[in-house]
Amino acid sequence: MTDDLVRCVNCRRALWGDERAAGCRACRRCEEDAARDLRELPGLFRGADQTNALIKGGRTETGARQPSTSSAPVNLFVLSLTAVGGAVTTLQAIEDSWRRALGWSMGLTRHRADIDGATSFLINNLRWACENYDEVAHDLRTIARTHAALSNIQTGQRAPRLYSLSCSTIDCAGRMRVTLFDPRATCPDCGQLYERQQLDQLDSEFGPNPTRTGKAA
Repeated sequence: MTDDLVRCVNCRRALWGDERAAGCRACRRCEEDAARDLRELPGLFRGADQTNALIKGGRTETGARQPSTSSAPVNLFVLSLTAVGGAVTTLQAIEDSWRRALGWSMGLTRHRADIDGATSFLINNLRWACENYDEVAHDLRTIARTHAALSNIQTGQRAPRLYSLSCSTIDCAGRMRVTLFDPRATCPDCGQLYERQQLDQLDSEFGPNPTRTGKAA
């Protein structure tokens, strides 16, 4: 059966009338979630950066060297988010793609700790992206992943393990990266939305699911 509903490109929820009238690609709920994550990122980033600085006498973002009082090994996960190529670089890649789509000149390469500048640009242009930018779903998921990774550093929790699931739609070879805790997921190739119970029925990277009954139409 054909689904004629206009859906959010990120969560696949059917758009409300005002969202359709505005030409939204992503729904207001996903926009609000991304805005909240972006507002929280500077504090989370600075906490992670301080954690990195305190390991083996590193430097804080002000340049002050901390005394080396710990023999703990460098946390490569923290470094991957706070060093050059980390969270700020990830957010600037989104900024650059939005600037190209808007026809604006590229901004200067941000310092690896310029989290305020990186998030400010995205917050200020988030409404435009959710209404007009075709690739906004990818960017919203990147923002959410970055927020989750920095939150895990603050809470000391390990990030849930990701694994791959195969889309069950006929003639689709899409694969989704999910965790055991994801309430739903969307195939990046065909846009099919799966709720948690449906995800548990799909073939995975570990092999065919014995409870699977066949391809979805």
